[in-house]
Amino acid sequence: MAKVNAKLKESLMESGRWADFVRRRSDLISSGKRPAEANAIASAEFSDPSNAVSAPSNAVKASVPASVDNNFGSMLSDFGDRECSILDQVLWVARYMDILDVPKELCPDPAAWSLLVACRESPQFRSDFWTRMYAKAIPSRIKESSEFSGDNFDGKEEVDLCEVLLASAQSDEEEDE
Repeated sequence: MAKVNAKLKESLMESGRWADFVRRRSDLISSGKRPAEANAIASAEFSDPSNAVSAPSNAVKASVPASVDNNFGSMLSDFGDRECSILDQVLWVARYMDILDVPKELCPDPAAWSLLVACRESPQFRSDFWTRMYAKAIPSRIKESSEFSGDNFDGKEEVDLCEVLLASAQSDEEEDE
């Protein structure tokens, strides 16, 4: 974790806002910021006298120096020409969503990184990701790895209907006797 200015820390501890500062810095890290960036943003927010009360979770970016804020336009070079399928993007995000220090070099596609950031920043988006995107990815992944992955397999077990009906009729006859 990045070091906090000793004077700022002392001031925050005296005013009883140290816990709020630590919580804000943790929220920023959870949303995809690097620890040094999160520390700089939280420090800027809490050293601003207009922030007499703890900073809100979606703090004003105007107080953050441009060099600290993520410049998404320049990040494309971090990914090179890497591309992958949507399925692979979703599975990658699911794998790395809760790992805070994921290097961009591991990311298979810029779209996967955007999806990861969106999931970290919005609890609603994260919920939608798990219930919709990931839920749709699971059946396709199962189908790929299944021993029944032939072209005609639709994921349902084949049942001989005649045998089921005969067995049912036979059990009905036995009950009548």
